[in-house]
Amino acid sequence: MQEKTKPTIVLAGGTGFIGKHTASYFSQIGYQVIVLTRGENRYENAIRFVHWDAKTPDNWWHLLEHTSAVFNFTGHSIQSVPSEANRRKIIESRIQSVKALTTAILRCQSPPPLFVQMSAVGYYGNTLHFCTERAPMGKGFMAEVCAQWEKTFLEVKLPATRQIVFRLGVVLAKDGGALPPLINLTKLFLGAPIGSGKQGISWIHIDDLMQLFRCSLYKHTMDGIYNITAAQPVSNKMFMKSLRHILNRPWVPSVPSFIASKVALWGMKTDPEVLLTGCYAVPRRLAEEGCMMQFNELEGALKDIILR
Repeated sequence: MQEKTKPTIVLAGGTGFIGKHTASYFSQIGYQVIVLTRGENRYENAIRFVHWDAKTPDNWWHLLEHTSAVFNFTGHSIQSVPSEANRRKIIESRIQSVKALTTAILRCQSPPPLFVQMSAVGYYGNTLHFCTERAPMGKGFMAEVCAQWEKTFLEVKLPATRQIVFRLGVVLAKDGGALPPLINLTKLFLGAPIGSGKQGISWIHIDDLMQLFRCSLYKHTMDGIYNITAAQPVSNKMFMKSLRHILNRPWVPSVPSFIASKVALWGMKTDPEVLLTGCYAVPRRLAEEGCMMQFNELEGALKDIILR
């Protein structure tokens, strides 16, 4: 009997923190995984890595034929010094990759039925209001990046392909993203709120994110823009309080904004906006789709990640 061919997904820019988790997750549940990378062609842990420049589709577009989905994680890191050159790279890297993948899909005779594009809740800017997907665009560089990113993705309609935008919150995991540095600081009795501490942190557990990626494959009603966050965003102050409680560390005074800005620029080599701004995004459209998450309460999510 001929062996049934495994379904295939393509991950563009799948070598970063979230991309690695996604590649491993789909490989473990029975998918063939192709990762488009700026690195060399290779096979690693049953995952195929194919070189691309994230600008043109000429040498790899055929890999999208007969696949189940494309997920795009590509983009220059936002954790970089806020120079004009870096800001240009942040925007251009995102727009170029979207255009290349869109062109590739349009060339296919049997295109993937799903194209999922990452964005971020930074779209809403710095606000203390709760933001559903219908909330207006905010102000600031990150809001501008997200708006241009999403516009490029949605302005070209793909006749045979559902197009989904995932506005990601802060993804919590032990092996990458924003959480490990905060854990280390808290262990050193430096787990302080930043500035006013009122800025919102819209978060999601890495396991719930993987389940939502899988859900997008099978829920054919899913289309358009979704906030990918837990249902209960918290303030920076409450986030750090929960970390201190779990790690058994005492209260510490907040870090003034001007000091946090200097630490961001000179210590972390990143834009102070990353530390000093935030929003309270809520996943209304996921709830309407009936997509359930295991972790909607922060302390439970942090305990699962830190203590297991």
